[in-house]
Amino acid sequence: MDRLALPVGGAGRVVLQSRVDEDSSASCNAGMTNAGVEPALEPRSLGLAPSLALYAGVLVGTTLLGARGLEAGLPAGAVAGLGFFALCVLFLALERWRPGQRSWLRDWSDLRVDLPLILLAAPAGAFVQLADSLARRLDFGLWPAHWPPLAQAALALLLGDFFRYWFHRAEHSWLPLWRIHATHHSAERLYCMNGPRLHPFEVALSGVVQTVPLALLGASELALALQVLLTLAIGRFQHCNIALTLGPLDYLLSTPGPHRWHHARDLETARCNYGGDVLVWDHLFGTFHLPRDRAPSAEIGIPGGESFPRTLWGVLVSPFAWPGFRTTR
Repeated sequence: MDRLALPVGGAGRVVLQSRVDEDSSASCNAGMTNAGVEPALEPRSLGLAPSLALYAGVLVGTTLLGARGLEAGLPAGAVAGLGFFALCVLFLALERWRPGQRSWLRDWSDLRVDLPLILLAAPAGAFVQLADSLARRLDFGLWPAHWPPLAQAALALLLGDFFRYWFHRAEHSWLPLWRIHATHHSAERLYCMNGPRLHPFEVALSGVVQTVPLALLGASELALALQVLLTLAIGRFQHCNIALTLGPLDYLLSTPGPHRWHHARDLETARCNYGGDVLVWDHLFGTFHLPRDRAPSAEIGIPGGESFPRTLWGVLVSPFAWPGFRTTR
């Protein structure tokens, strides 16, 4: 069809210019047609056991090494930064060795935007820390502080993702939030370094939405720091271009398989799998989508994305300046 729309309550619809053919449009729950769909994985994908071993090893290793860094007195921000870049080195090597989509290895021009956005996440994160410290003054004392630290981190991951889930859904339904979230969906390939392809406004808002409720409940700084480490590892897998076979994990965590559907170019199809770390809330609220009979297309992005800015400055001003956004009443 000529345009794709997302409902905004009863007042209007979020609309983007699109060249997508009407026949390719489908809802998240209804699925999409099988015509023209490219395989998500190439034949040399890792088997189930190696894939699960890799996932578990990275998750456990990141958490344990990060915890050692925290015990040694390193600031949580430094531990997270070092962990992120160490994981990226590992994943970039794995993506070259066993790519899920070889075509996504051909063009690295997006690094000109992705790398600066990663660096700009630091000042946005400082805003989140400020909000966290203010919220702690109202500590309601409801957090199970007697639990083991890893159990607290797992609870923080689950509860934090609840608030993140609803914020993410709102980003796909309300035009002002979609204007900042479109930066993330403008990526035309997925690889381990563009999970943080986020507008700084989104980093700040999403971080506050996810962190402040936990601080109000009384979650310890250690629990939140361990939660960040878990998110780092899950996030690298979520966007990685590695041919993995994760079986049951595809139904529990936000792994590459379900997340690829969320990045579908057809925005109606993309309205699914909102969980940032876990998929529990998608199952509960009816937005989980993972067809067994077909794989998501390698053609990802947003309608009209060929005109989306490809420079850092252009991305930063895109919520206010990109002509691809418009609202009809």
